[in-house]
Amino acid sequence: MPPYKKPAALQRPNKSFNYYLSKIRIDIEHAFGILKGRWKSLCGLRLSIMNNAQYQYAVEWIVACVVLHNILLEIGDDWNQGRWLVGARE
Repeated sequence: MPPYKKPAALQRPNKSFNYYLSKIRIDIEHAFGILKGRWKSLCGLRLSIMNNAQYQYAVEWIVACVVLHNILLEIGDDWNQGRWLVGARE
């Protein structure tokens, strides 16, 4: 969903909408960063998507990484979430 552009972006309700949309997008980008930090296979996922079967394979790969990430969080693994940050030390 795109944000409102000027001049509509200057109206109070639209300004508020753009603000919350921006906050949600930042959270999503952080989630992508965390997943890419844990699952290096997601960094530059090199798949040719030429048909529905290849698209489905890519989707299943990403979903598998998300499910595994959530399972590992649930069982309390010792993965350091800060490692994905540039310059972070172990």
